Amino acid sequence: MPESIFVVFLISTFAGYPVGIKTLSEMLDRGEIDTSTAEKAACFCYCGGPAFYSGAIGLTVFGSAKVGTLIFLSVLLSNLVIAFITCRFSELAVKKTIHIHKKDSFLVGGITSAGKSMGVICMTVIFFSAVMAVLKASGIFGIIRHFFGFSYNESALLSAFFEITSLSELQGSPYRILPIICAACSFGGICIIMQLFALKSDKLSLFRFIKLRPFAALLSALFCKILQPHLINEAVTAVSCSYNFVKVNNLSASLCLILMIFLLNYKKGLVFSD
Repeated sequence: MPESIFVVFLISTFAGYPVGIKTLSEMLDRGEIDTSTAEKAACFCYCGGPAFYSGAIGLTVFGSAKVGTLIFLSVLLSNLVIAFITCRFSELAVKKTIHIHKKDSFLVGGITSAGKSMGVICMTVIFFSAVMAVLKASGIFGIIRHFFGFSYNESALLSAFFEITSLSELQGSPYRILPIICAACSFGGICIIMQLFALKSDKLSLFRFIKLRPFAALLSALFCKILQPHLINEAVTAVSCSYNFVKVNNLSASLCLILMIFLLNYKKGLVFSD
């Protein structure tokens, strides 16, 4: 794996779902990588990040950060398998290019890019939240639950494949369905995929990514099944699950996240300038 692609892989692993493909798109537009390399790298530069898994799922649902660690490791291992297969049997080409820009243009460009990216992400989340609210209010999910005999948690899992934050609505200590939760986290949900289409370069096709993502989800579920007995003591962690530790819709945390994205874009611009 080329060094620059490995850096994108690391950033995408810890920063959140759209960051990897957004960064690959920028590299593609600058001419640093070709279309084939961007499409291959997009297949494994995709992860929700340990903060989301531990906070929104591990602590909120299970009352245990270890569960979030288990989910993160399962998704990471599946991405590593795909990365190994991709880099072992095909070539990822990176070009060495030099770009000279004024720092003020990077400042304005970084702010504009960050604002646009945040706007797209927020509007997509709001749109899907509205759609899910309408579907729930119309009783469609109730009909599906009754027809297929789904429990409340199984219904929440179904919603998660559309909007991943629905996992925070799981009740009790659903250790039995942890592999399916890992699969949903690895897939990311239709909402995240829509964000990718909105943020990606016009030159980048996500066909290969969409084709391989179900395979990555199955791998994550398998790794979770293998690791769960070694990392999670259900008898101990279930005691601390009677209430939620984290509220996902937190204004201060959201503001901090937005400021961090602005700073990251500006710092990245200065690095590319150097």
